Amino acid sequence: MTGRDLIAASLRLIGAIAPGETMTAAEASEGLASLNRLIASWSNDSLAAYVLPIEEFALTPGVASYTIGIGGAFNTTRPTKYNQATLKISNSGQAIEYALQKATLSEWAALRQKTIESDIPNTFYIDAGYPLDKILLYPVPAQPSSIVLYTQKILTEIATLDANIVFPPGYERALVYNFAIDISPEYGKSPSEIIVAVAIESKAAFKRTNHKELHLRVDAALVSGPVFNIYTGDR
Repeated sequence: MTGRDLIAASLRLIGAIAPGETMTAAEASEGLASLNRLIASWSNDSLAAYVLPIEEFALTPGVASYTIGIGGAFNTTRPTKYNQATLKISNSGQAIEYALQKATLSEWAALRQKTIESDIPNTFYIDAGYPLDKILLYPVPAQPSSIVLYTQKILTEIATLDANIVFPPGYERALVYNFAIDISPEYGKSPSEIIVAVAIESKAAFKRTNHKELHLRVDAALVSGPVFNIYTGDR
């Protein structure tokens, strides 16, 4: 399916065009812009992201601040979310990764001496901006190393009307029905209950697929005495 096909399918759902009728050039062009706005809005939904990139970038000793985004020090698509990060150091030919703690604004502001150097930084802070974010490290890395970022990126927009849409299974149906709802006010239409129901169900389906399990961890120092097994009832 192309972008043109998807837009036409959505317009047919709401009765804006009849089966077999061809969209006007203006409808197609305006539809593509509206469709890409919908896709961009989905990029802010963590469960809409089907790819969570893992990228590695070299760090320079003595440098604590790095821009990230197209044209930045870390030249990549600007992430919409930073999930985790590690510091990678090569030791005797073996790569060792150390978890970095993501600091909040108040935690970062509380660091009084931000120019202290260390072979192994333990904290990173995201100074959000656009089109470039800034990644700050503490302590300042004192030896050659790299940072590994686990992020979320924007969903791929549709470049042209006749470009093939490349999304995982289930996204195409969700886009057709959700875009039908999104564009219906422009045509003075009210989507049917069936369209609304399918839009909700189809989006929920791929969000369930994209859901990542979370595991609660407790510091061993906080656990004392026998451990209770909630599954067996044994200690």
